Amino acid sequence: MLLKLAYKSLLNRKLAVFLTVISITFGIMLLISFGFIKDQVKSSFTKTISGIDLIVGPKTSDINLLLYTVFHTGSPTDNISWNSYQQLTNNPSVQSAIPIALGDSHKGYRVIGTTKAYFDNYQFGNKQNLQLEEGHWFKHPFEIVLGSDVVKKLNYSLGKEIVLSHGVSQTSFKQHDQIQFKISGILEQTGTPIDQSIFVSLTGFESVHINWPQDPNAQNQLTEHIIKNGLQPKSITAAFLKLKNKSSTFVIQRIINQNKSEPLQAILPGMALAQMWNLSAMFEKSLWLVGAMVFVSTLIGMVNMLIASLNSRKKELALLRIIGANPMYCFLLIQIESIFLVVISMLLSLITSYLAFNFLGEWLSTEYGVFIDLSTFFNTNLIYMLSAFIVVSVILVCVPAVLFYKQSMLNNINK
Repeated sequence: MLLKLAYKSLLNRKLAVFLTVISITFGIMLLISFGFIKDQVKSSFTKTISGIDLIVGPKTSDINLLLYTVFHTGSPTDNISWNSYQQLTNNPSVQSAIPIALGDSHKGYRVIGTTKAYFDNYQFGNKQNLQLEEGHWFKHPFEIVLGSDVVKKLNYSLGKEIVLSHGVSQTSFKQHDQIQFKISGILEQTGTPIDQSIFVSLTGFESVHINWPQDPNAQNQLTEHIIKNGLQPKSITAAFLKLKNKSSTFVIQRIINQNKSEPLQAILPGMALAQMWNLSAMFEKSLWLVGAMVFVSTLIGMVNMLIASLNSRKKELALLRIIGANPMYCFLLIQIESIFLVVISMLLSLITSYLAFNFLGEWLSTEYGVFIDLSTFFNTNLIYMLSAFIVVSVILVCVPAVLFYKQSMLNNINK
């Protein structure tokens, strides 16, 4: 009887109830979206690079090594010798070693000298491989592959020839104009630092740093020699290692870190990414504060609606008392109505949020690098948050419920 009466009472106030449900739904959606997006951003951040077991470079901090090799920001402290790289390649536990050479740019965008093994082994997000939107991987020493953002910002297309600059600043006073590189491929958008990078073969990268002869004929001969035989660098900036057996990761890391012939450092990308994320703990707490404010404002809005409705329900209260309803009955009526509103709003917000993330998932991954995994949508954090919302709403609704209880003591139907 009480449930039926609560339902009929809400139905009699359709417009006010509808607006309240919409308000609460949007508030809960904000809470759900905030918590889910935060988790997905953290997960996507730690998946900026995957498929690589170790990053090897000169002695420096873990975060600095990660920054200039993966995020292409900052500057390396030193290089590692080609001999050390060859030792890594020849290690029986290493499946593939990917060289990384840095130091040049084009109009402010980093140039990465590497091999095709980079594109074969580098993964991001949910174990996604790098794919070409147009063209092909560099087959010629003087071909380059561009990230999607570089193409969009500079309005480049396949076949265009560009020159590289020394250094990584927007303006460079030294151009490597002795060689023009031809754009052979454009990468699909990844939402990672890859989109703002330019890739060139290790041979091509090394070619711009040699002393080119002034004689055009000698230049042509040297070019033919480089194309035919390649050009071995004396050093590289760092190397990505993919191991045959994941269980040997810590052993190989310790061996590299204790290398006597040259001071090297090997880091685990996942652990270094976790360290970087921890640096943003204060920012994360600020976001939680915003979420808490949304949480409180949503509940206050619901309580205000219930209190505002009391004046229009004086006759209803008096009639309930006349037909024999006790004050506790009226108190429970308000509580049931509020719980009904909250439950309906929660169901609507869950359905709407899930559909929205399902629809926007691809756009979020390509534009912002946030990879949505809907299999983690219904998690323990969500259950705790919704449970807390119900508990707190029941407590706060005691305010209008008590007022309802007091007003139900009135027996005068004219009041």
